[in-house]
Amino acid sequence: MRGLDAQHLSPEEIDMLVNGLVPEQTTAQEPELDDHTEKIAVHSVRFAPFEQKGEVKQSEKRRMELLYDVPLQLSAELGRTMKSLREILNLSPGALIELNKSAGESLDVLANGRVIAVGEVMVLDENYGIRIKGILNANEMPGKVNNQG
Repeated sequence: MRGLDAQHLSPEEIDMLVNGLVPEQTTAQEPELDDHTEKIAVHSVRFAPFEQKGEVKQSEKRRMELLYDVPLQLSAELGRTMKSLREILNLSPGALIELNKSAGESLDVLANGRVIAVGEVMVLDENYGIRIKGILNANEMPGKVNNQG
């Protein structure tokens, strides 16, 4: 093979180097090695196979299953408001409290005080229910409800 500093490699020589093949050399083509030069062995790189997207290791599944029976307090928040103590003491049956959300706007679904989803109020056989419209991802989840405005 020709010297790297003297001339460029041909495409065939590049392919042979990439594939780990060494072209046959005549003694005239072999570079002379001095006492300080070492020969370096080059091997092909082998990578571990990638896991398929969505594939979860069995041990991770078992660890997650340990949490399935942990109880969570699930609640829904229609809206918020700020009132003075005087206004709260003046409340009576039939009084209306105006919230910061308008009718038809999504309500927040909370698990242990953290917003995890948004939904809408539904009536099911004379009971209220919540239809989940979206689950928040980790970037969208605000802090605990007590820390929100």
